[in-house]
Amino acid sequence: MFINSQAPYQVSAEVESAVVRVGILHSLSGTMAVSGAPLRDAALMAIAEINCAGGILGKSIVPVIEDGASSPSEFALKARKLIQKDKITTVFGCWTSLSRKAVLPIFEEFNAQLWYPVQYEGLESSKNVFYTGSCLNQQVEPAVKWLLEHGYKRFYLLGSDYVFPRTANKIIKAQLKAQNGILVGEEYQRLGTSDFHASIDRIQQSQPQVVFNTLNGDSNLAFYQQYHQAGITATDIPIMAVSVAEAELQQIGSAITAGHYASWSYFQSVDSAENRTFVQNFQGRYGENRVTSDPIEAAYCQVYLWKQAVEAAQSFEIDRVRIAAYGQTFEAPGGSIEIAQNQHLWKNNYIGRALPSGQFEILSQSDRPIKPLPWMGIEEWTSDHATLAIDLLAEVPRGIQYSWELEQKSQQLESAMEELVATKEALKDVNTDLEIRVKERTMQLELEIAERKRAETELRDSEIAATDKAEELAETLQQLLQAQSQLIQTEKMSSLGQLVAGIAHEINNPVNFIYGNLAHTENYANDMMGLIQLYQKFYPQPGSEIQAELDSIDLDFLIQDMPPMLSSMKVGANRIRQLVLSLRNFSRLDDSEITPFNIHDGIDSSLMILQHRLKASSERPAIQVVKEYGNLPPIECYPGQLNQVFMNILVNAIDALEEKGESSPQILIRTEVKTNPYPEHSTDQKPREVLIQIQDNGAGIPDEVRGKLFDYLFTTKPSGKGTGLGLYISHQIVTEKHGGKLYCSSELGQGTEFWIELPIVQQSENIS
Repeated sequence: MFINSQAPYQVSAEVESAVVRVGILHSLSGTMAVSGAPLRDAALMAIAEINCAGGILGKSIVPVIEDGASSPSEFALKARKLIQKDKITTVFGCWTSLSRKAVLPIFEEFNAQLWYPVQYEGLESSKNVFYTGSCLNQQVEPAVKWLLEHGYKRFYLLGSDYVFPRTANKIIKAQLKAQNGILVGEEYQRLGTSDFHASIDRIQQSQPQVVFNTLNGDSNLAFYQQYHQAGITATDIPIMAVSVAEAELQQIGSAITAGHYASWSYFQSVDSAENRTFVQNFQGRYGENRVTSDPIEAAYCQVYLWKQAVEAAQSFEIDRVRIAAYGQTFEAPGGSIEIAQNQHLWKNNYIGRALPSGQFEILSQSDRPIKPLPWMGIEEWTSDHATLAIDLLAEVPRGIQYSWELEQKSQQLESAMEELVATKEALKDVNTDLEIRVKERTMQLELEIAERKRAETELRDSEIAATDKAEELAETLQQLLQAQSQLIQTEKMSSLGQLVAGIAHEINNPVNFIYGNLAHTENYANDMMGLIQLYQKFYPQPGSEIQAELDSIDLDFLIQDMPPMLSSMKVGANRIRQLVLSLRNFSRLDDSEITPFNIHDGIDSSLMILQHRLKASSERPAIQVVKEYGNLPPIECYPGQLNQVFMNILVNAIDALEEKGESSPQILIRTEVKTNPYPEHSTDQKPREVLIQIQDNGAGIPDEVRGKLFDYLFTTKPSGKGTGLGLYISHQIVTEKHGGKLYCSSELGQGTEFWIELPIVQQSENIS
């Protein structure tokens, strides 16, 4: 019996008490599935054997299987599920160090237990992990030593780009330097890489005597096949691998891998009674064509080591099992193994050469099991500095992983930059084509003028007139260019407004539905919980099936957790409603006609959209927005265009505060109604204009810059951050579209203030 995570399951309380659940967490899809799936099979075989022999402490083992999908983030998600939801007792799983390091904080957080079956780079120690694969001193160092002793001096290092290969190669380089070896090349490829032609070319050019391979997953299939296609044989340049075992040979093809080397703590060809039984049982269970391997053997044996530790502790409790595990031995198919105090295994080492049969011929083996030294022997120092050295070494894989993460982000950035460069080149080609056309037209005009000059001198007056016309055309061309830029910007804002309005409309209905029903849901939930509590009061002893269900759903936790959960849902839904309202206000689609508009709604909508810019960051504290709103009447305007003006000015204010690095950044927004400034000349005392002031306490603007703020294409921002159109278009919207005024005052070191004056009622002569 096992539980597949893809299907829901329920067990009765009686069955529950007779079983113990364990997790199996491997990559069953993605680039690492070729290596991970056989480890699942090995663990299931060990569990089946233990169950057939009577189980463990009177209980049957029920495995809960999860797929890490070759993704560290997916491994972390599934590990948390196994521990919190499935309530497993222990977990067997992970292959890459990336996946192990992704789940390690979760196991430490919940004091859970992981049995990790694959060779790894060491430099790690956690009471929550038993490392049943080989350390570098049990696999990599013996392989390098054997190669050097057999005349292979020139090494080329090829690995997958993550923690284990990079750390292992650091050890190899140190070993080569100490033993007169030569490093002729080193490179790393992303997990899942399938094109190694360039790598193989570099290998051929550098002429190594051996390629030390730390690739992982299905990248090995592509590499070995392309290596073979390039005509390189094991006689020419052999490959020594530490992540290619019998299962991978079967996938790659024995004719391709024949003659190449591998270093492991187990081969299927080990000649022992325990191994013959192990291979026979594995093939009897999964098919005669299936092969065993070092990670398969480790995944199998670690289940038995856990069983022995549980029985020695007479408990499934994690801390008791851990202590009982120290010193446990097992006659494994690869030889006797023992759990050391550092939670690693004493293991043998074998050097093998791949045969055409798909098996390994064992060329060398250690005289006795090798002591695991995950800290490269430093843990055995008697010096007071041993702890310090271990702490420093622990930073090596952390630094490598951090560098790997930065490189992934850098590659993403490079891809984005390549797209930008391509776009820029396309625009450059268009611009070049336009320049050529203009030049051709200019040359044509010059020829026509020259012909006219040569033909009739008496047309000089006409020639002067033509010159004047050319100047007029140049001015018109400049105006057309400005109009074109403004039209493009306006069209962008219009499209953005339509998009935002559409999204806001589509979100608004379901959000209102959710928000409107949350209050009823809360009342219903309270009523139901009240009813349940009454049942508990008057029927304190429920039937066994009801009690089992109560235990299964954890009713006390449900009653405690549901009210705050509903409350947080109401807060979140209300927040979405506010944001949707701001988006709808900002993206007003009624710009085709003048309409009454509340200025404060437009300003508040812009501020809501800019909340992410106003929050505190690592460079500055949060920007305080002070509102001193007057009692304004609705004004006749184009709301969407005015929202664009508010947005441009507020963004400039935020940019100014970020550039200054003000310790108490602030934006002050003040509005008021202006009445007739000359009451003695008129009996009309009705409000005629509104005034909006937006002020920041940034660095201020120099006089020579302030005079050009509203000029076409003028900007002081770096290339790519400003177009010089924002304030220019804002000025046109206020002055030309609304008959108002927009001006700026500023003092260096004191800040900047923008003044916007708008008529309350639009006159026809104000609207252009």
